[in-house]
Amino acid sequence: MKKIYAAVVLLLLLGMALGACVVPTPAPQPAAEEPAAEEPAAEEPIKLVWWSHWAEETNKRDFIEQVIADYTAEHPNVEVETVWWQKAEMFNAIQNTSIAGEGFPDIYYIDRTAPQLVEAGFTADLSEGVNWDNVDDWSIESWTWPDGSIYAMPLEAASMELYINQGAFEELGIEIPEDRQFSADEFMEVAQKCKEGGYDVFAGGMEWWGSGALPFWYALLHTMGIDQFVQYFNGELPVDTPEARAAIEWAYELVSLPAYSDSYPTNTIAEAHQDFHTKQNACMMTVGSWYTGRAFVPPEEGGQPPDFELSCIRYPEMPDGVANDQHLWYVGGSLAAHEMSPNKEAAIDLINYAAQEKYGNLWYAKTGVQTGIKTNLETMPPTDFDWYFEEFESCKPGVTSVPINVFSQPPEFRQTWIQVFNEGLPLGLMDVDEALEKLEAARSQ
Repeated sequence: MKKIYAAVVLLLLLGMALGACVVPTPAPQPAAEEPAAEEPAAEEPIKLVWWSHWAEETNKRDFIEQVIADYTAEHPNVEVETVWWQKAEMFNAIQNTSIAGEGFPDIYYIDRTAPQLVEAGFTADLSEGVNWDNVDDWSIESWTWPDGSIYAMPLEAASMELYINQGAFEELGIEIPEDRQFSADEFMEVAQKCKEGGYDVFAGGMEWWGSGALPFWYALLHTMGIDQFVQYFNGELPVDTPEARAAIEWAYELVSLPAYSDSYPTNTIAEAHQDFHTKQNACMMTVGSWYTGRAFVPPEEGGQPPDFELSCIRYPEMPDGVANDQHLWYVGGSLAAHEMSPNKEAAIDLINYAAQEKYGNLWYAKTGVQTGIKTNLETMPPTDFDWYFEEFESCKPGVTSVPINVFSQPPEFRQTWIQVFNEGLPLGLMDVDEALEKLEAARSQ
């Protein structure tokens, strides 16, 4: 009996020990919640102020506004305010506000007439902020300084043209050569016919630095060729050489007819356009190919009348000239960022955004003006100016286009160059001897 009792007790104790070894199953727990995904931080709002020339040029304004609309759609934190100016007043305002340290724009239009804004340190270096693969090399060079800094994106490029009033030529019985280029003597006869027929030879205005100067520039270029002309232009060669004097004397005889109207000294660019295509006071117009920016807008906005017969010819062939086939290109209106802008990085990003092939195409199709941005005719949007592009190309059979960096002149020489070729000689305020003396004195400084 005792043995049976002991066995039972042993079994009970063994069961209790085994039960103590069993791990209890934990009660089900609610699943832990996943941490909420963090909302991306909202970008800080940025306001950019963009000052631009082209107040009177609707097509160019529309282009700028389209670039801004596209950019701000992709960058909703960015607001862009545009202010439209006449460039002379704008450049003064940029200089004054920059000196004051407040009120200046973040982005602004710049061109050859305002190198002082670069020299004063008000213009940011864009060499690291823009995809320069999208821009033609020759146009980049115009804004490249010796230290490698690039101070603007060349939006507008232009050739230096001689547009004609085709109706006036027909009225006066002037037959245009097949190659669109008169000899120097023939061109002088054309100018005389224009005067005798009651027309000014050229429409122009002293406001633009090239208006009265182009007959002199092309006489020199065609005589000596682009390499020597660039050296002459930069004051690197003696001024009074026999070939240079002969070219300048020919152009001086031409402008002394007189070739320009009495209003030349006071004409604005807009008034010169009106003289040419609306009032039709002149046979020809010496101007950049940016002519279309003002002319190809509705007449009520200053554009040429629908029935105006626009065409173009080449500047005349000079006797014994070594480069009568050469035709000048240069960089015009460009985009700059202000060095002191608190939003300089965003300003440069917007300029870089504008430097895309699609905007080069859009600029050319909308304005009819060339650009420093690379373009692609296969992806060009529709344009109203096909007739013009066809006529423009037909004006230059056998022509070699040669770019010139119009910023390369030393400042003192540049001022004298403009005073001589755009003011003094066209207005008869000095003769060739005086002009050459002034240029040589400036070159020697």
